[in-house]
Amino acid sequence: MSIIGRLNAARFLLEDGFGSLASRASSVVKALTPQLTSSIDIQRMSEPPRRGISQTLTAYSHSPWLQASTKKIAERFATVEWQLFAQVGAGGDVLSLTDERCAVPTIQRAYSAERERWISELKQLGEIKQIHRHPLLDLLANANPAMTGYSARLLTQVHRDIAGEAFWVLSRNFAGKPDQFWPVPPTWVTAMPTEKTPAYTITIGGQSFKVQADDVLDPRLLDRLSRLDNP
Repeated sequence: MSIIGRLNAARFLLEDGFGSLASRASSVVKALTPQLTSSIDIQRMSEPPRRGISQTLTAYSHSPWLQASTKKIAERFATVEWQLFAQVGAGGDVLSLTDERCAVPTIQRAYSAERERWISELKQLGEIKQIHRHPLLDLLANANPAMTGYSARLLTQVHRDIAGEAFWVLSRNFAGKPDQFWPVPPTWVTAMPTEKTPAYTITIGGQSFKVQADDVLDPRLLDRLSRLDNP
């Protein structure tokens, strides 16, 4: 069975983000959690993420105070309205990112207020249009057969706040484009990619899978003790 098939079969462990998810996932991956930590060192790419979060996940399922604070942040993240825009030329054709007239790369790098100002100005000039149908928007809205986009994003933020890390396993369609994403508990990720083995190891119920690095989204957090943020 493929990793996506196994995730689909194990959906009961994934979709219940606030009730028994923590306690059930904890029992499955108890052996994978040697020590407690709350931060990630991006220099340790060859090691599994530092764990010990089973106890924290279990505490989350039983602590109204922890649930209230974490869920409030997660809901704010999950309800963000994702919008997609494209810049158009004089003839109404969408400009390529490599076109020197295209301001999209600059807009993407801008801070929030500056980005909003750019988009507002381009709208007034009629040089930007909103895209309402796109595979990326469908992906963010529908996630996978077990979860809506909202519930998947909410669970992702819970993982980040509690464990300091979050992982999405991507499923691709016949064209090789992502058409599903599965947020997996950080405790299931038992090995990180290395130069020799560019794949994650994900263990579910005692069965391990190698997932190519390109099929996992892993937004890393700087460790407060890392040389990169403490030169």
